[in-house]
Amino acid sequence: MRNIKPEETVMTTNAPFDILSHEKAVVRLDAGCAWVYLTDNGERVGVAFAGPSRYIVDAIVETSKGAVGQTKSSALKGVQIYLGKTEVEKASQPSTADFLGRFGYNDAAAFLNEVRSVVEKHLEDGHKIVVKGRSSSVLLGTTEDDRSVVIATKPESLAFVQDKRVFIDGEGRSVSVSKSGIVIRRQDGRAIVLGRDKIPDLEWLREIGPMVSDKVSRAMRGLGHIRGFYDWEPSAEHSHCSCDDDESDEL
Repeated sequence: MRNIKPEETVMTTNAPFDILSHEKAVVRLDAGCAWVYLTDNGERVGVAFAGPSRYIVDAIVETSKGAVGQTKSSALKGVQIYLGKTEVEKASQPSTADFLGRFGYNDAAAFLNEVRSVVEKHLEDGHKIVVKGRSSSVLLGTTEDDRSVVIATKPESLAFVQDKRVFIDGEGRSVSVSKSGIVIRRQDGRAIVLGRDKIPDLEWLREIGPMVSDKVSRAMRGLGHIRGFYDWEPSAEHSHCSCDDDESDEL
């Protein structure tokens, strides 16, 4: 996607709408969100939106010793980019300058300029983001406390990235990397939890780097040129957990 740009018509949601709906993740626009279609060479590929909205992600891994992880959620702030199919227009109406003024935009032109700026920030010039299939979707967002968040979904898989936290689920496997440790569930149902005081069996330890690298690479394939991931490549070193007592794992 080299030429992503907004259309000229700005809309407003008049009812809640789940723009991304997945078994383990939801992104909801409440009534009163301003949005505009995004196109790539004239083809609609997603929307940009601003206003009352939030996401929730089930970042929990089921292990033989019980559930590990947390449900993550946050309100979104500023202009968000969603790439994928949507029918949000069914819950919308044309926006007005008075309405856009609530978000600090003088008119539709000011909102569209902000959308263009956010698109440029997320997409490296001359590179591609590939959203394959009618069921695939990607959210490039910012939380209410100014943290970047990426949610990428396919029917049977999910990738959630926020700051240094990574959660991948799909193909019968799950990988969760956070400040508090690493949780890996394999296809055979076996799982390992690596925390501050856990020393794993060496056989498991040898598997961690390749498993994390493989799952993150698969999930983020096609997203490599999003600003913030451009210079980052998964490797075995990213499987190590560096915990800082002064930092919280909470959103």
